[in-house]
Amino acid sequence: MTQYTARVLILGSDSAQTQTLAKFFRQKGFHSSCDDYAVAFDTITDDHNPDLVLMLTSSDWHGASDLFEMLKDEQKTSRIPIVVQAENPEASFRRRCFAFHIDDLVTGKPSNELLFARTWPLVRLSTMYEELRLRALTAKEFGLDVNDRPDLSREARNYRVMIAGVEGEELGVFKNALASGYEVTRITDPMVAHKKLGAGKYDAFVMAVNDDGKMALKLCANIRNNPRLFNLPVLLITDPATFPNQMVAYNSGASNILTRPLSHDDLQIGILTLVMRQKARWDLRESLLETMQKATLDARSGLYSNQFFDAHMIRRTSESVRWNKFLSLGRFRIENLEGIAEQYSQDEADNVFKKFSDGVVAMLRGEDLPGLHGDNEIAVLLPETSIEHAQNVARRIHSTLSKHEFKLNPQDADSKMINIQMQSGVAALRTDDSGQSFFARAEKDFATPKS
Repeated sequence: MTQYTARVLILGSDSAQTQTLAKFFRQKGFHSSCDDYAVAFDTITDDHNPDLVLMLTSSDWHGASDLFEMLKDEQKTSRIPIVVQAENPEASFRRRCFAFHIDDLVTGKPSNELLFARTWPLVRLSTMYEELRLRALTAKEFGLDVNDRPDLSREARNYRVMIAGVEGEELGVFKNALASGYEVTRITDPMVAHKKLGAGKYDAFVMAVNDDGKMALKLCANIRNNPRLFNLPVLLITDPATFPNQMVAYNSGASNILTRPLSHDDLQIGILTLVMRQKARWDLRESLLETMQKATLDARSGLYSNQFFDAHMIRRTSESVRWNKFLSLGRFRIENLEGIAEQYSQDEADNVFKKFSDGVVAMLRGEDLPGLHGDNEIAVLLPETSIEHAQNVARRIHSTLSKHEFKLNPQDADSKMINIQMQSGVAALRTDDSGQSFFARAEKDFATPKS
């Protein structure tokens, strides 16, 4: 049976258009289904169960806006990200999108590739929502009551935005659009702004592009390659001729592109959709961390305990099989940990394993679940992750930590530094798997070189 990264529901009145786009998303590894605006709520949740709803409209503003208002008002559908694609939307429609917290508004006639680039970050956000729901259920088995629906309303928010290179009339548009609810840091030079981004916690970075765009592409790429800034939304303000093919900028790391002349409505919804997305990530991470308490943790490593990991894996595998979604498992082990304990001490071996655990966790996403397996191994559940992507994760972790020198006693500045002998393996869930067979295939992968 085919497995998927995520499920997308495409809504629109033009069946040829929706079917063509659905085919494209299937080629990208998505389960995609189509319907019209009359689709019922029960159908959305019980039959489609989408990770994202993509609404296509060219003129049916009322039908589209009535539906997304209902979706956002209903508790069971309010957390599903909604992307609206509208060729030339009326000003009133843009304002309704803004008022009802649409997750993204894509205007014009975007290519399928561009639509995919705009929806992908929201699919990952949907994965975090689902992981929080499931992890809260597992935590409840261990006596914890974790809120799986953090308050993401924007009324009490104060969004932090850095803008760079914005001058003249455009600055006036910014001041008007960001009149309330925003803490704006303005820097003239984009290169200086980039250096300051890592020193603060921002919800979006906006850059006015006033040249051929090469510097903007470089800055976008640098942000995406920075672990601290990897998820930071980047909005570019450009001339229409700067990027004839906007996918060049999206592939470099831009989150959205607004072309001049800059309008108040476009800027207002363009920034809001990005900052709300970033705030949601922060809040979901904090809620996920609430499941990490004494009842669920292994004190020695700071990881989820064997018991919690096993219980959650049962829940995760069941959910993945039910909806034909990818689920991958990573295993990371220190082969010479017992030798370290014998040569030095158990406390020093524990120090090494703790630092090793911290190193693995630092290279995971918020929705990934790291747990203790056995005495000296880390198991990681990677939800909605194909085997190819899981292999990339394992290679990155293996390459980094196998070359790292670990201090036997972090409290001693002169403590001896040692290397570890590390093994790593991955496996993808099959519909006929048991927990034992799932782990066994990852064990078999230990023999595969990770260079």
